[in-house]
This record gives sequence, structure tokens and C-alpha cells, in this order.
Amino acid sequence: MAIGAVIFTLPIALLGSIWVMAHHGLNTLETLGVYSALGCMTLFTVFIATVVALRDIR
Repeated sequence: MAIGAVIFTLPIALLGSIWVMAHHGLNTLETLGVYSALGCMTLFTVFIATVVALRDIR
């Protein structure tokens, strides 16, 4: 599950941070922060969706 979560969040976080860097002209450290934030938000979204899906099964 952890590998799948990384595979799922990596492209979203990477492409999102590159887009924000190009659009807002951020430096490397700020882009790394955006990458981290987008990865965490995507991972939390996957976890919440999993919990909601498992509640509906029971």
C-alpha cells in the first residue's frame, strides 16, 4: 500500500510543484515546500477516501 501511495502521489506533487514554480516564480526551497504540501494533501485524500470506502462496505 505504501508503494502504491507513493506512485500515486509522486506525479501529482511533482507536476503540481513544477507548475506552481513556473507560474509564480518560486525558488528551489519554496518549490520543495509546495511539493511536500501537495504530496501530503494527496496522500491524506487517498487515506480519507479509503476510510470512507471501507465504512460503506460494513
